[in-house]
Amino acid sequence: MTSRHDDERGRLTDALEVLERSLEAPVVPGETELRAEAVRVAVDETRDAFVACTRYEHQRAFREIGDADPGLLHRVDRMKQEDAVLVGCWERAATDARELTHAAAVRPGDEASFRESFARYVTEVLDLVLTTRSQQAAVRTWVSEAFQRDRGEGD
Repeated sequence: MTSRHDDERGRLTDALEVLERSLEAPVVPGETELRAEAVRVAVDETRDAFVACTRYEHQRAFREIGDADPGLLHRVDRMKQEDAVLVGCWERAATDARELTHAAAVRPGDEASFRESFARYVTEVLDLVLTTRSQQAAVRTWVSEAFQRDRGEGD
């Protein structure tokens, strides 16, 4: 039986993979609107999965870190701040995806402009994907560190 945080982590991992594939696929002439919509859907799912992960998996991990090693609470505070920044970044990415989808629908003949805007968007979102993966790794690392680090003779 899997726990809720395992489900949320798996949902986020899956969403990030789908989003990466969506971003890396070539833009086919005449299909910019469909492409923009596919990316918008993938970004929305990733945003929702990340928000759920921060609410469940990360909060549980932060409690475990604090319970196991109160000396790491400064690290927990920093990760909470990073989570908040990332949630904001995912919200912006979702808004930008909606705007790209709208632009593709309103100006279907202006594919050159779409390709340029889309290329910038892809770069930004792939950076966000990497930052999100790094945050996930940091949370796992600090949970492990809380239980395994040498705290001197008092252990």
